[in-house]
Parts: sequence; C-alpha cells; structure tokens
Amino acid sequence: MSELFLHRPVAEFARPTHSVSVEDSIKRAAALMRDNGDALLPILDGNRLQGVLLQTSLVSALAEGLEPTTATERLMTPAATVKGYASAAECLRRFEDSGLSTLVVVDDSNHLLGLVSPADLFPRPVARPRPAQLGGMATPMGVYLTTGSVSGGAPKWALVLTGATMFTLLLAGKFVGDALFPWMLRQRIPFDVVNGVTSLVTLGIFLLGLRLLPLAGTHGAEHQVVHAVERGEDLTPEVVARMPRVHPRCGTNLAAGATLFLSVMKISWIPDIELRVLLGAVVTATLWKPLGSAMQQYVTTKPPSRAQIEGAIRSAEDLLGNYAASRRMVGSPWQRIWHSGVLHVITGSLIMAGIVSVIDSVFHLNLNL
Repeated sequence: MSELFLHRPVAEFARPTHSVSVEDSIKRAAALMRDNGDALLPILDGNRLQGVLLQTSLVSALAEGLEPTTATERLMTPAATVKGYASAAECLRRFEDSGLSTLVVVDDSNHLLGLVSPADLFPRPVARPRPAQLGGMATPMGVYLTTGSVSGGAPKWALVLTGATMFTLLLAGKFVGDALFPWMLRQRIPFDVVNGVTSLVTLGIFLLGLRLLPLAGTHGAEHQVVHAVERGEDLTPEVVARMPRVHPRCGTNLAAGATLFLSVMKISWIPDIELRVLLGAVVTATLWKPLGSAMQQYVTTKPPSRAQIEGAIRSAEDLLGNYAASRRMVGSPWQRIWHSGVLHVITGSLIMAGIVSVIDSVFHLNLNL
C-alpha cells in the first residue's frame, strides 16, 4: 500500500449508509439494516450522530420480546467513529487496536458522512465525496465554487472584480439611458414611457455587455461543471460540455423575479397599490423561472470554450479536494454567507462606485450617481 494512499482522508472511502432517528422504531431500523448490508446502523438526533444499533442488539430485543414499535434509542450503543479528515493510515490503526470491522465516519460537528470497513481501504479507484449541492460564480479569473463550508477555484478577490465589472456595465447603461432621457422628453413622449424606455435601455446595455464579455462563457462553464458534480458524472471536458447551461439555482432567476415584480409595481394605470402587489406576486410566481431560464440560455451565459470548461473542471477538482479534507462539511450560517461570495461582489461594486464618485467630484462631470 503506497504512502500516497495512506495519507488520503478517510472521507474519500466512506460508503453511504441508511440511518434512523432516536425516535424511530426498531421495526424500521431492522428493515433499513437489511438494506444497508452492515452489522450496524447509525442513530441520529436531528442531523448529529448519537450512537449505533447493532445486530446483537436486535438479537437481545427479540430474546426479550420487545415490541417492534420500541424506540431505537432504547437499544442504542456508543458508536466507534473516525473523523473524515483522518488519514487512511490512522483508520487502519483504529481497526487494528479495536478489532472492529466497521467504523462510523463523522466530521468535527458529529455529522454523519458514512461507514468505512477494512475492505474499503484497499487500493482502488475511489471517488471523492461529492456534496449534494454546489454554489458558484463566474469571475474574470475563472470559476468560483463553494459548498457553503469550503470553496475552491478562483480566489475570493476575483469575486471583487466580478462586482466591479457588473457595476461598470450598469454605469455604462445608465449613461446611455440618461443621454436619451432629455431627448425623448423634447419629443413630447409621455414621462412614464420615457422612464420605462430609459430603464429598459440601461438593463439592455448591461445584459448585452454581460453576453459579449468572456464572463458569460465562464458562467456557462460554471453551470455545466456544477451539473456534472451534482449528478456524479466524470469531470472530463467531453462530459461537462454535454451538461445544460441553465441551472435552477442561478441568481439570474432571482434577478428575473425581482425585475418582473418591480415592473408590475411601476404600472401607473393601476392606481390601487394592493392590486399591484397582488398582480406582481402572481406574475412573478408564474413567470420568474421560465424568464430566468431564458435569460440564462440566451443572455447571461453562452457556450464556453474548451479552455473555460477545463478551467471549470480544475475549480471543481480543487473544491472537491478541499471538501474531502474539510473538518466541517456543513457550514455555519456565517460560513455560508462568507463563501457565497455575495459580500465580495458587493465590495467590488462599492469600490468601483467610490472610484467613479472621486473622478466625478474631481473633474466635475455631474454623473448623477
């Protein structure tokens, strides 16, 4: 067994397992244990490991004549655990010292990661543990990915560049809209129409800029590699390139929903504000996903180049490596906010806004920010 193999984290070898809650019946536990194919079944309280149910415990339950509806908590015994970030060598020592055939793999918060037996540690092609869901963003430096507890790919300062880029595109759209505004008023076009047209021009230039920049291709590669990871597919350029560019959790969907609702709220010929709110809610609930999907397909993403796909794959491999070695695979609320990248994008927008404000004040440009 090679030294490289012995240093891999145990989480790479953990097998998925059924589990029961402390309040579940031993009848249900027995059924799951049959499906599990192991001599033990983890027992959870909420999402944290409390103990295990052993086959020998079921023997005792049968011998004592316990009712099948008895709670598993009554038969629970302490679990022999190993941390997911422990090395395979440490795990082997645990097996040698304890004489056990199965250990429960957990993280530092006692979240269940799976089971591991000696046979699982023999050299073989192994797949890293893959989180059920990922988040990510496109940046000028490549794809940024996160599980909420860890991140990988593009550095976080690249997210600041994303925020600066988006602010610059919005500013360019605003300049054009502001230039059209007085011209349209001079044509005696109704004020509400002028307002609507300038808003559409601002948004249109912003979206056109996104589509034309390489960022849209990176965004498409991000969605495709996320699909591949979440489906458990091989991370090869050929496989990733087949994945859809539209993803249901993309922020574009939220932006589409917000745009729909605000557009309805601006309809001046509906004087009743409560009616506008109700209509906005109905329109948004009905159309936000279809509109968001269409915007992803035709505006905010475009077919990525092979280099962009390969870069996205490197980001995913980086993330999965960090995830496998992580001590906490379920992030705290603050970790999820930090790793989401939203704060960094906002920071980039604010920095660019500050720079433009300074230029405006120094050169008296009257940009009306």
